[in-house]
Amino acid sequence: MKKLIEKIQKLLDKAESTNSEAEAQAFFMKAQELMAKNNLEMKDISKKEKKRDVAEADVTSGKKATAKRWLRLASIIGENFKVEPAVQRGRGIFFIGLETDLIIATKVFKSAEAFMEKRRGQVYRKAQKEGIPTKGLREAWEMGFLDGLDENFKRNVEEKALMIVKPQELIEHLEKQNFGTRSVSGKVNNMEAYNEGLQDGRGFNRMIKSFKGKGRVKFVNSRIDNSFKVIL
Repeated sequence: MKKLIEKIQKLLDKAESTNSEAEAQAFFMKAQELMAKNNLEMKDISKKEKKRDVAEADVTSGKKATAKRWLRLASIIGENFKVEPAVQRGRGIFFIGLETDLIIATKVFKSAEAFMEKRRGQVYRKAQKEGIPTKGLREAWEMGFLDGLDENFKRNVEEKALMIVKPQELIEHLEKQNFGTRSVSGKVNNMEAYNEGLQDGRGFNRMIKSFKGKGRVKFVNSRIDNSFKVIL
């Protein structure tokens, strides 16, 4: 077990020191995989015992901060990286969780966000060039990609027998809050674009190396009016 913990510590150190978002994500995801597979938590990995405070990390902002694609993406990542996604009017989407889980989840979100923005543009321009109708094309690709990404993460969990359990500190924190709920749905109008997105989502881990995430993790500890905070 000692050697395993040292290996995870080295992966986290490499993730923090690299300037490449793709490399950082790969190191963080490998560390998360080993921790989940062996039912380890950050308190087992830390070289020094630290107080495990629940914090928040913003992941979107601006006019399209709560677009359906980002709400769904946050929900998928929340299910697979031990954080709780939430949205607040005027703020955007943010994750709630322990610091290391927030760092991993946010980096994965940013990588997927950057990939989606670039790839859906490529798909749209290709359709335009080939004279293919583009109505609803980007939305259909997004839905396909997110379905594929969801399958991708679930398959990874099943194949590697991982245990994705949210920390007790987070569970207790959420129980004290007065959160509402919000559902995200949509309709596919272009099956060809949807299927292309589905394949992109299923192969996301292989394709991410050519796309870089953006931005840094911003931790927020201020109090918020719960009437505006909604769990996805």
